[in-house]
Amino acid sequence: MKKVFALLVAMTLVLLLAACGKDTGSAGADGDRLTAAEDKQDNTDAGKQDTADTGKQETAEKTEAEKEPVIPGVLYQIDQKEGEEPLIRAVSLDGNQAGIDDDNPVNGLEPSVDKIRFIFMLNEWISITLDSDKTSGLTAYIIKHQENPETYIDSFASLLDDAPMVELNKPADDDSWGYWGEMYLSEDYPTGYYDLVFANGLKPVAKVTLKFFGSDELTPKSNDELWNMMKNEAKPID
Repeated sequence: MKKVFALLVAMTLVLLLAACGKDTGSAGADGDRLTAAEDKQDNTDAGKQDTADTGKQETAEKTEAEKEPVIPGVLYQIDQKEGEEPLIRAVSLDGNQAGIDDDNPVNGLEPSVDKIRFIFMLNEWISITLDSDKTSGLTAYIIKHQENPETYIDSFASLLDDAPMVELNKPADDDSWGYWGEMYLSEDYPTGYYDLVFANGLKPVAKVTLKFFGSDELTPKSNDELWNMMKNEAKPID
């Protein structure tokens, strides 16, 4: 009887030890699974953070590009794709009131990208000459200067209400003036910076920033004085 009792006790201890070992193993397995889940979550969080940081950097770079100031008298392309030939390669602008002397003229310049007359007076006619393969279907608008160039891409049509506009067409070979079109900004508008925006249909393709002065303010100035004014104004607009 004692032998049987001792045998039962021994078997009970064996079973207890086995059960303890099983529990310990389960806890270890669960612990491993928990650690793997935590690692996966950590990696996911790190990936999200990297994506967020990259997005912030791209947004910051885009914002900086959008805020990049422009220089008056320089032709800028709008939304031009990489490798795409510009629709308007160069521009020349003449006025009919200021700068009409023959010495060192600011009028009658060859179409250019960065040597464009850009100071005019209210009520002064601006004559436009283009270097472009497109001979018709182009238009020009005078719009209050937009600090963010993305505005012309995102909401150009909303800026056209009451904006002075002219259709541009290549003149005939026997046209002695040779202008593509003429326009002016009336005295109803305040003086200051404006963008001369060129469009193909309703798609803006290029622009030149101009500065307008009051009527007769530039008339008494010589060409040399006008050149000096443009030299002083040819800097990024704040």
